[in-house]
Amino acid sequence: MSFIFHLLFGSILQWVSLGAAILYFMIDRILRKKKVRYKWSQAFMSFGIPLLVWIFFMGIIWIMDFFKDGADYIVY
Repeated sequence: MSFIFHLLFGSILQWVSLGAAILYFMIDRILRKKKVRYKWSQAFMSFGIPLLVWIFFMGIIWIMDFFKDGADYIVY
């Protein structure tokens, strides 16, 4: 049942998200087999790290856009 839900929700963006959903399903099964208990802080860090990486790269894009079209940002 879990695999069906992973495929269903992973098929939203077709191949990219479907591959990610299958990968997440396999990792979920491996971690469940090990029976390791994770703390809430580790769960929040696993959410925070991709968010910080996304903010970092969006900042790089913003800075490159600023230097490319910097004259548009200057108010006279």
